[in-house]
Amino acid sequence: MGETFIRKADDPGYVVAWRDKYEHIAGRYAEEVMTYAQAKAKAEVLCEQHADKTFWAEKLSDELSNRFHKPRAH
Repeated sequence: MGETFIRKADDPGYVVAWRDKYEHIAGRYAEEVMTYAQAKAKAEVLCEQHADKTFWAEKLSDELSNRFHKPRAH
């Protein structure tokens, strides 16, 4: 049937991505590659610590591009 949108907890190759809620800048913590569950858990902790940003688990691709933002080193 092909690919599904369901992510498994142990899927590798995820990083934590972020977006500032007020300054309209975004980036990734690409230096630490984790499983989906690890990246999601870290994103949840960061959301609690930084009210001015939003964080999520994002699949790291070879080209490091995303239709929503250009990656920034952080």
